[in-house]
Amino acid sequence: MLEQVNALYGEMKDFSVSTGISSKIFNADGSELFFCGKCLECEICRLAGGSPVECSKTHAKAGEDTLRFGGKYIYLCPMGFVHASSPVLMEDSDIVTAVAGPILIIDRSDYFEEYIQSKDELSDKTKDEIKRLLSEITVYPLEKVTAYSNMLYYLASYSSGKDAVKLLSTGENLEQQSEISDNIIHLKSGIPDRTEYPIYKEKELLDVLSGGDRKTAQRLLNEILGYIFFSTGGDIDVIRTRVAELIVQLSRTAALNGGVNRQKIMDISVDYMKTIWTLESIDDISTWMSRIISSFTQMIFSSKDIKHINVIQKVVAFINTNYMHKISLDEIAKESFLSSSYLSKLFKTEMKINLSTYINNVRVEKSKLLLLDSSLSIVDVATMVGFDEQSYFSKVFKNVTGVTPGKFRQLKGHIK
Repeated sequence: MLEQVNALYGEMKDFSVSTGISSKIFNADGSELFFCGKCLECEICRLAGGSPVECSKTHAKAGEDTLRFGGKYIYLCPMGFVHASSPVLMEDSDIVTAVAGPILIIDRSDYFEEYIQSKDELSDKTKDEIKRLLSEITVYPLEKVTAYSNMLYYLASYSSGKDAVKLLSTGENLEQQSEISDNIIHLKSGIPDRTEYPIYKEKELLDVLSGGDRKTAQRLLNEILGYIFFSTGGDIDVIRTRVAELIVQLSRTAALNGGVNRQKIMDISVDYMKTIWTLESIDDISTWMSRIISSFTQMIFSSKDIKHINVIQKVVAFINTNYMHKISLDEIAKESFLSSSYLSKLFKTEMKINLSTYINNVRVEKSKLLLLDSSLSIVDVATMVGFDEQSYFSKVFKNVTGVTPGKFRQLKGHIK
């Protein structure tokens, strides 16, 4: 263990010397194990009154997301600096997180105006000192941040002796198979409206994929795969055909709604179509489709400005977790470490939709499955997805779908 720690320290030190970027190792709880390099950004954070507790929480959450997003993750700290992270598997099976950063990727004056100027509690002397430190900090282009993230991943994988992400994938595969099996059991039990292809689930999958919500996308994928496996009677050739059709839809969504380069998507899709016919079992197809979902999610977010990736991810995740409650702009802004006005403008710019409209769209999508349950009144459904009044719910629902909630229920979700 000690030998591995010393080797990792040496490798991280080499990384810092060669890139000019400080590097750190964090425990799962976000506590810092060791640090390499000169960190003027950390000094700015200290002068600006940055909270060590919030810092630890951010790095702890990033450690979880690093594994969830495939072993490479780029995120913002509360003070607006970028970090790149990768997992390192230790000999005692603990997983620590290697982090490169803090890194400044926006104009120094823009950074000062957004994160420092508005802090009335800071004296003019402190602000002048922060300006001086900013003048000495290198501003890195996005291409270099991506390259350094890749370098860190290779270093972490080498240090692990094994790939920590692959080590954990077995457990994820078991969880996926369990969810698919549960869905098949529901289908076998003859639950109403589950014997027809859940086209609304496919639409919902495409929507959440556009937003980069991998967790929800995985759940929806498992439900769709459960139907495909059940309805085809296990015929592997038919399963391959149905999955290939789904891949076409996912590719189109990534290109049209996700902003991913169309030629890149086309090339990848051709490779996927070749691969699907080499898979021999349902388990292999399930695992492979999960990787595709992860890949498309990463491509969609990497196609956006890295400066905003972490913010948009936080907002989307917060809305998907809290849509059933009242959600205020101030509440979301607090979670994102931004001012309300800046967040509202940023969300509209990045997502091409107002934040309030996006929240309503999420609520409408969540209400669709509930409306198919005839034991629930429309008033109940409206309340369960966060609307105070049925009349407003009905108005929003019709604006989004073209039909009223009652008509949607009557048609059993089969709307064009």
